[in-house]
Parts: sequence; structure tokens; C-alpha cells
Amino acid sequence: MTRSIIGILLIILGITLGVYVGFWLMFTGGIIGLIEAIKAIVQTNNINTGLIAISIAKIIFSSSIGFAVAYSLIFLGEIVIEK
Repeated sequence: MTRSIIGILLIILGITLGVYVGFWLMFTGGIIGLIEAIKAIVQTNNINTGLIAISIAKIIFSSSIGFAVAYSLIFLGEIVIEK
């Protein structure tokens, strides 16, 4: 009984953490980084290529990272439930 509850909690945590990391930290963070880079270009006429590259990489890999985080905890939850 307690293994089932722990397994279900791990699955719920995996889904929640996957959405948080994938969408909020990576995707939204990448868009905010691009906005900050554009704002810096307009204000100082200086291009920060590192910030632009990291922001684009965050946007591109957001779904993969979110899926990996979610799947790792969901997989653990399934293992706990099965045993």
C-alpha cells in the first residue's frame, strides 16, 4: 500500500517537475533571455552572442530536457509500484 502511494507521488512529481523544468526554466527562460539580449543590443549597441546562443539552445532543447526529467521520475515511480 505505501509503495503504491510513494510510486504515485513519484509519478506526479515527475510530471510536475518535467513541466516546470521544460516549460518554465528552459522555454520561458530562453525567451526571456532573448528579450534581455535584444534589450541590451538596443540600449548599448553591444551584441552579447553568448546570451543569444544559450537562450536559443534553451528553447531548442526545452522539450527534450523536460521529457528526460519527467521520464526519469515516472520510471522510478513505476519501478516502486511494480515491486
